[in-house]
Amino acid sequence: MTKATTSSVLKRASLPAALLLLGGAAQGQEAFFLSMAGAPAMIELRSAALRPGLQGALVIPPPALRGVIMAPPPSSQAVGRHSRGRLLNPALLPMEGPGFVKIQRRRGRHYGTDELIVALKGIGARYAALYPGEARIQVGDMSGPKGGRVGRHGSHESGLDVDVAMIASGEAEQDPDREGFDESFVRKGGVLPRFDIERNWAFVSVAVGSAGVGRIFLDRSIKKAFCSRYGVDPANEEILRKLRPQKRHGDHFHLRIDCPPEDGRCRPQAPPPPGSGC
Repeated sequence: MTKATTSSVLKRASLPAALLLLGGAAQGQEAFFLSMAGAPAMIELRSAALRPGLQGALVIPPPALRGVIMAPPPSSQAVGRHSRGRLLNPALLPMEGPGFVKIQRRRGRHYGTDELIVALKGIGARYAALYPGEARIQVGDMSGPKGGRVGRHGSHESGLDVDVAMIASGEAEQDPDREGFDESFVRKGGVLPRFDIERNWAFVSVAVGSAGVGRIFLDRSIKKAFCSRYGVDPANEEILRKLRPQKRHGDHFHLRIDCPPEDGRCRPQAPPPPGSGC
């Protein structure tokens, strides 16, 4: 319900019919106060955490709060470097959504900047549109609730990094509580046949096309396989440029987004050099 819609409701409905008194509403709900001529200040509740049917309801606030305009929640802030930083006002990735599912859930590393959450949701939705009804992208470690040191990682500290499982041929989604990734696709410098090069290329193409994604780390052998298959086409140069070889990345992609422009204390990383890197 928009503020304009609320206005029209109050104009055409009697005041008792337009107001709903809610007892014990969820704490931390997102609310917007509305001051209107000839009527008490109102609150429009928009939190999805409310009980079913209550979102968008109009509530009479306590007298001391009437007429007050509440600011929206503060935006996230990435501070410092990817490898030595922290995360303020973190955003939370849902455990699943269109085209994605969170795995390795017991670690509690499902926080990031607002921009990272938006990017992941968009990537999931676009990938699902390419392969409807098939396994969703599987999101591994992100950052902790305050950023900072994350075990088993040399980065993931400022809410700008996320691991995503590579895609196997005929893949089913792994147990979301399982530790680690189901399988590695690199052995003795070669890429194993179960590595679905078409779907993995579709994923990195969608990811690179998402706003803010600055680079994607992956095993050198997998970068080489992509270069062999897709490097002939000059249109793929930008995708390949952002695929950066890194050891111990034979089972997952490591996406890193750039410092958001508004995060003044975020220390940016130099962009990848020109060229495909093949």
